[in-house]
Amino acid sequence: MESLSIKRNTLVFLLSNFLVSVAYSLPHSILTVILLAKGLSLSQILIIQSAYSIAIVLFEFPSGLLADNYSRKNLYSLSKLFLIIMFLIVLFSNQFYLIFAAWFCYGIAAALDSGTLDAYIINQLKLAHREAELRKFLALSNRLEIVGLLLGSSLGGILYHFIGINIYVLGTVFLVASTLISFFFFKETTKSDSLQASHVMVLKKQITDSFKELRKQPRLSLILIFDFLTQIFFQTHFQLWQSFFLSKGIDSQYFPFFYITFQVITLFSYSINIDGVKKYAGVLKFSPLIVFLPLTFFLGKIEIFLTAYFIFVFVFYVIEFILNYQFNKMVSVENISSLISFKSTVSRIGSVLLLCILSFMVKQMSVSAVMAINFMLSLVLLAVLSVIIMKKAVVDSDVK
Repeated sequence: MESLSIKRNTLVFLLSNFLVSVAYSLPHSILTVILLAKGLSLSQILIIQSAYSIAIVLFEFPSGLLADNYSRKNLYSLSKLFLIIMFLIVLFSNQFYLIFAAWFCYGIAAALDSGTLDAYIINQLKLAHREAELRKFLALSNRLEIVGLLLGSSLGGILYHFIGINIYVLGTVFLVASTLISFFFFKETTKSDSLQASHVMVLKKQITDSFKELRKQPRLSLILIFDFLTQIFFQTHFQLWQSFFLSKGIDSQYFPFFYITFQVITLFSYSINIDGVKKYAGVLKFSPLIVFLPLTFFLGKIEIFLTAYFIFVFVFYVIEFILNYQFNKMVSVENISSLISFKSTVSRIGSVLLLCILSFMVKQMSVSAVMAINFMLSLVLLAVLSVIIMKKAVVDSDVK
């Protein structure tokens, strides 16, 4: 019976999450084009994107605490409601402040979604002593999400040339379908939804327990630091790749193709055998040379700088997959939602800081220079931190 419950919830979650992935990826491959068409500048677009991260910083950790103590399914449904509101605002408004509010709703939706149905399934697998299936579930979830992104981005990129901004109507339909599927078919243990004083004490205790777990497991804290540093690359890539390609003379009609290429690369990165990475130690010795690839961004040869760009995307998604797997493997059942949310909050704090810096940088230098500097800096900082950690581990080993 328990096995059937896990299987049922897994299938419902994968289907629901797939529909959401298709929905919110519909405008992704031409998002900058859409916002520029609404009369926004590149600097304003970056400010709008910061609203997303600010909302996550404010709501991520509290939402994780609520998910650990109340209904994950209800929080998941509420997150889709905020996403629908965001879609409707973008559909009907050209006002900067309203679109800023739309992205704030987008951030609330992402915050509420973090550590909900996926965390519930992870806990089911752990409690059923089926930890061998944990990595399989995470990989399958990631891959299916990428397939949804591929479908949504290609569909949205094509339909935009026929129906324009109305691709958000289609996205709303997918979101409604996802919400109904998860609400009626996902089964979870009933939890009280009343915020009584005793429950508030439970939340306070959970905050304390979560931070205690971080202190007891230093590796979790290190993962948070690495995750923070990866935002230098990811935010630069997510927010500026379309502007970067436009500056290189690449027509926006090809953006869906590039977006799909990014997702295919991501799909391959999630297929990496983490346990077998050590087999390629000889090849990894030459990995520091990757840091110089962004210098090709200043070249006129499209095929050269695109190859370098794709390599960087692959490398950083491999890093992200390894960090995510290790984090979910080590975190406890009791605090999983809280710590997943806290991890996301740390990343988003990095995002807000970086977006503020990016908004300044794009006014002072070319987009190519901004991309090259941030790509190189992100990899250098990760490498330096890795060396420091390895040296400390060697010293500690010698002391023992």
